[in-house]
Amino acid sequence: MFHWNRDKFPDPAALIARFAAAGVRLLANISPVLLMRLRISPAPYLASLLRRYRDDFEPVMRPVFHDFSDGSQALEDTEDFMLGDTLLVCPVTEPGAVNREIRLPASARWRDAWSGEVSEGGVKIQRPALYPQPPYFVRLDPPDGPATGG
Repeated sequence: MFHWNRDKFPDPAALIARFAAAGVRLLANISPVLLMRLRISPAPYLASLLRRYRDDFEPVMRPVFHDFSDGSQALEDTEDFMLGDTLLVCPVTEPGAVNREIRLPASARWRDAWSGEVSEGGVKIQRPALYPQPPYFVRLDPPDGPATGG
C-alpha cells in the first residue's frame, strides 16, 4: 500500500498495470444478470461508455477522484474505481476477507447492487466480501455535465 509521507512515489507504469489488472478482473466477472438486476443493459451501457471514450476521450474505467473531488478522502489509496459515471466498483483484494469497508463518494446517493439498499454518500459502510457477489454500487444522482464532484 502506498503512503504519501513514507514512500517514494510509485512507478506510474506499475500503477497503470495494477489499475488495468483490476479492471480486467472486474470486466471478466460482471455478469449480464448483475447489470440487468441493476436495470442496466450491458451492451448499450458499455457501448455508450466506449462511444464517450471515442468522442470525448472520457475514460471508461477511472479512479474515484475523477468524478468526485470531495477533499482528500477522494485521493485515498483504494482499489475502488468508477466504471463510467454510474457504477462504483469495490473489488475485494484481501485474501480471506469476510467484510469490505467502503467509503461512498460524497455528493451522490448510492444503491447497493445486491441488496438494493440506498445509502448517502460521504460515509463508510461495511459490505460482505463474497466471491460471487463483489460490492458494486449504482449512482442514483446523475452527474451534471463533466465531472465536478462535491
